[in-house]
Amino acid sequence: MEVEGINELANWIADEHDKIIQGLNNDLEVVIKRGYGRRNAIEEDEYTEQEERTIK
Repeated sequence: MEVEGINELANWIADEHDKIIQGLNNDLEVVIKRGYGRRNAIEEDEYTEQEERTIK
C-alpha cells in the first residue's frame, strides 16, 4: 500500500515538474520574441534616422 502511495506521489511530482518546465519554456519563448521585436524596432529606427540624414 505504501509503495502505491509513493509511486502516485512520484508520478504527480513528475507531471507537475513537466508542467513547470513547459511553462518556463513558454515564458522564455515570449521573452526571446519580445527581445527580437525590440531589437528589430531599434534597427528599424536607426535605419530610418540614417535615411533622414541622407535626404537632408
